[in-house]
Amino acid sequence: MQIENMGDECVICLATGSNANGQVKERVNMVAHLSNKIIISINKQDDWSLCPAYYLAHTEEMKRANFALWEEVNLDDGYQYNLTILSADEMKQLDIS
Repeated sequence: MQIENMGDECVICLATGSNANGQVKERVNMVAHLSNKIIISINKQDDWSLCPAYYLAHTEEMKRANFALWEEVNLDDGYQYNLTILSADEMKQLDIS
């Protein structure tokens, strides 16, 4: 629902991983002309996803990107998934230590 409320005709979603930092930048550069909004999906609970995204946010190519941090929360009766959308500037403010 949060992504739908961003109000763009085309949204591009990409994911980071332990070896994806350079690949994500390359992929974004190839498709950036298609959309005003680019979403990079991140597993907030996985350092192999979070750390590369944090460093991506510090690159000039990613200043237009938004970062979708999701996390899985264990509940007594199942799971809940939380999603937070951050701008590149907000992503830079995270404490990943």
